[in-house]
Amino acid sequence: MKANNQLKINSKQQIFSGVDIASIWAGINICLPSFMLGGLLVPGLSFKQALFATVIGNIILTVLIYLMAFPGLKHGYASAYFNRYVFGYPAGVIIPSAVVIISMIGWSAILLEMSAQAAYEISSLYSDILSLNHIIIVVGLLILFSSYAGPESIKFVNKINLPVLIILLIWITYILFEQNSINELINYHPSGEFNLSTALDLVVGGTIAGAFVSSDLNRYARNKKALASGVFIGTIPITILLAIMGIFSRLGTGSWNPVDIIINLGLGIPALFLVIISTWTTIQASLYSASLAFNSLFPALSRKKATSLLGISLIILACFKIMEYLEGWLLFLDNLFVPMITISLIKFFWQKEIPSPEYLNWPVVISLAVSITLNQILALPFPTFLSAMV
Repeated sequence: MKANNQLKINSKQQIFSGVDIASIWAGINICLPSFMLGGLLVPGLSFKQALFATVIGNIILTVLIYLMAFPGLKHGYASAYFNRYVFGYPAGVIIPSAVVIISMIGWSAILLEMSAQAAYEISSLYSDILSLNHIIIVVGLLILFSSYAGPESIKFVNKINLPVLIILLIWITYILFEQNSINELINYHPSGEFNLSTALDLVVGGTIAGAFVSSDLNRYARNKKALASGVFIGTIPITILLAIMGIFSRLGTGSWNPVDIIINLGLGIPALFLVIISTWTTIQASLYSASLAFNSLFPALSRKKATSLLGISLIILACFKIMEYLEGWLLFLDNLFVPMITISLIKFFWQKEIPSPEYLNWPVVISLAVSITLNQILALPFPTFLSAMV
């Protein structure tokens, strides 16, 4: 079973330092989805409950991101290649690869719609010729053109964009607290729209797809020390901070959509440009992982061609305005990826030696199907990701 140079790397390519890994994950995490997730939790929960769900959920996610990087660090495998040993090959890879492609394109379509909204708000000040769908196509093609690059370019772009994203977040926070009292924002009456269990599932669902494909970028780390420092520094403090800022923004403006927040706070055109930049880096990383999964299904197709097909698909999907289904989408991802991650970790850490892949690993496929089905049918009094692991 031969792997192309995108799906499996050698030790000479593992050159990323802890700073490099941290900058990649910081660039991925300092994005509007992390900000939006905080806004989804309130006012359904109290501030303390939302904060608890944010902290615990992101710690769990970071641990999963770290653990799922080990197959890549030890063997140089991309997640799509390791799935061959877990689910079977060639038939077994259809399930995880299809799930990765759907999740990455779905998230990217939501982000593209949001960045296009920002661009539309800017263009509408000067002309009303272009509709939102026209803007989605233009912005989508620009992002697609820049997404052919590999990990080195993603690392470089993230390092450049980090200061820009930090400026945007500080700016929003400053204006928000200038216009509102912190005590008034915190001391609200929660609506009880959903419980703490659902909140944890929303937080975990926000980045669970990134945990499953963790090996794609983390396998370039020099060693375990660089991996650990990079992942934990680039993820935990940033995701928690962004979620808290998202909570305050939702409480201050009544919206979880960053474009609406910027308009409500009167931040103007520069902030809308920053929205476009901030979604750009996240879509690039998502397209990279999706293209590797596509390559796993169709090895003869180059990654650039796969990226083109996927990029066009997400542009079409974004035109259908799927952002309103965000909450349901996160819960769906949570139910789908957690059992896949659990199975992958068991296969790697308990099976020690990776065996030759089977055509289809039936025990794995059946257990995955049972987990997803039971979580859809049963209304359990604890987070879905816990029952999915069991």
